[in-house]
Amino acid sequence: MDDNKVKEIISEAFFSLVLAKNRFKSYKSSSGDDGVDLLINPIITRVRTYGGGTSRIDSPKKIDIQLKCTTENKVTVLPNGNLRYYLKVKNYEDLLVRRDEKGVPLALIVFVLPDKEDDWLEIFHDQLLLRRCGYWYVMPDTESLVRSEVLKSKSNISIEILSKNKLTLDFKTIFDKIWK
Repeated sequence: MDDNKVKEIISEAFFSLVLAKNRFKSYKSSSGDDGVDLLINPIITRVRTYGGGTSRIDSPKKIDIQLKCTTENKVTVLPNGNLRYYLKVKNYEDLLVRRDEKGVPLALIVFVLPDKEDDWLEIFHDQLLLRRCGYWYVMPDTESLVRSEVLKSKSNISIEILSKNKLTLDFKTIFDKIWK
C-alpha cells in the first residue's frame, strides 16, 4: 500500500470519529472519482406525537465532503497563520461549481500530518494519539471563474485555508457554518 492510500485511510478514520462523536451519519460515495468522498448529515432526535418516546431521523440538511490528506512540508503557513494548499484544478472547479449551484454544499477537508510517518499515529495504554489536525474549506463568494484562463495552463491551484477553520470535536457548529 502506498503512502497516499495510508493517508487517505487515516483521514477517513479521523473524520469518521469526529462525525460519530457528533451523531452524524456518513456514507461513502460509490460513484468513483466525482470529487465527493463522503456524504454526511446530522441525526435529529424527535419526540413522537403518539405513544411517547423518541426516534432518530436523518436531517434534511446534507453536506458532501471531499477529503484530502497531506504532510506539513506540502502546505505553507502564511504570515497571517492561514495555510496555503495546492489543489488539483479539477477539485477546485468542483468546489466552485457546487458553490454556485446552491444545492448540497461541497466542503473540502484537508488533513495535515507530520512529515515523518512514524509521528503520524501512536497508541498508548490510555490514549490514541493522531498528530496534527484537519481544516475545512468552502469556496468563498469572492472566488470566481475569472481565473479560468489561468486554470487552463495549470494542473494545481493554491487555495488559502483559514487557520480558524480547524476541525474540532464540535462539528455541529462547523456544519452549521458550512450549511449557511
